[in-house]
Amino acid sequence: NRLPIYPGIGIHLLEDPAAAAEQIQLARQLGADGFVCFQHNRTFATEFLPVLKEGISRRPAGTSLPHHQPAWPHTLQPSRNPLLRDFYSLQESVFAEITLPEDLNYSTMRLGLLRNGWEQAQDCSISPSRSQRQLACRLTCARGGSYRLEIRGEDRQSQSLLFRSKPFQVLSGAQEAVQLQREGPVAFPRPEGIKVAVWQDNAFGAQPILAFLQQDSSLSVGVLSNLRPETLAACQVVIIPQPKDLAWQFKDQATGEVLNQYVRQGGGLLVTHALCGIRGFVNSVPEVVLKAIDPPLNHGQWKTIGHHPVTQGLSGQTYASTFPFQVTLQPAKISDIVACSANNEPVLVAGSLGTGRYAACGLGLGLGRGNHNVPLLAAEQTLLLNCIRWLAQAEPGLVK
Repeated sequence: NRLPIYPGIGIHLLEDPAAAAEQIQLARQLGADGFVCFQHNRTFATEFLPVLKEGISRRPAGTSLPHHQPAWPHTLQPSRNPLLRDFYSLQESVFAEITLPEDLNYSTMRLGLLRNGWEQAQDCSISPSRSQRQLACRLTCARGGSYRLEIRGEDRQSQSLLFRSKPFQVLSGAQEAVQLQREGPVAFPRPEGIKVAVWQDNAFGAQPILAFLQQDSSLSVGVLSNLRPETLAACQVVIIPQPKDLAWQFKDQATGEVLNQYVRQGGGLLVTHALCGIRGFVNSVPEVVLKAIDPPLNHGQWKTIGHHPVTQGLSGQTYASTFPFQVTLQPAKISDIVACSANNEPVLVAGSLGTGRYAACGLGLGLGRGNHNVPLLAAEQTLLLNCIRWLAQAEPGLVK
């Protein structure tokens, strides 16, 4: 439960001892019991080590170290509020259950709480209850922070024993408010207009897409921060640009199933670039897009084809894209190819599933060279608005 217990600190990547101390403290908060420094040169010996000795590492390590014995099995009950996910509120206690070692001398057992890696949280309370080798603890924290339950004692041969739980995060009042807002419904600015939710979290092109759509009076545009089914159900259209900060979430098959159900039950979903199904991202609607092709094409020109509603106002001429790469797609039989590359390879595929609609766009909308966010070009703006109207199953002309 503590792997690695001694993470490596890449000193050569850090500018000064303060940066190294920050990394060490962060490692402690995340549950590390020590650290290993690389790049042992003169600079490290003369500039870094003396500062670390007097500061972040000034306390003695002691004789009982975490790697001297195996980890003790333990669990932490989740928060009573499911919206807090992996966090806890100051208004609730944290319940821990630990299986103690067979040779523990119970009379020597001492319990404590570590806050933010090493500080003894004297203002917190621990209420233990033991039944043979099973120890249950009710932990009440006085302020927000990262905590670990620590148990020290001796075995029957008077050898030191040490246990530290996996870390758990107790939110301050302000942090809890932010978390509840993030895990709650999308805050649409007005009741009228198509309700469009755009995923952010530093996703590629997400900020320019959001900024552009917020200017359109026919839309009510909000930020999508979670994929709870009840959150999605309140959105007519969901736009998810290729994720960045939380990319791992969209590589989980369970996420794909949630998005697939959203479409089946009447939602409109648009994804861009790699989220169409390459680089480990789940293809959420294989009923519409059989697969996305990796690697992407190394050019950014595209054109519409056919007379699909998404092509309204766009002729068959070739348009430029802000991003020099585009993902090509293999459509299912029930799908329509709406746009293709200059070489006629599909880059935008749309289709229906259940009572909803799905569009996979291989263009990097809102993205420029070097993966920098840039404003959408005029043709891309028209394409995006047409997609929204079609996905929302809106009346013609509602989106101008």
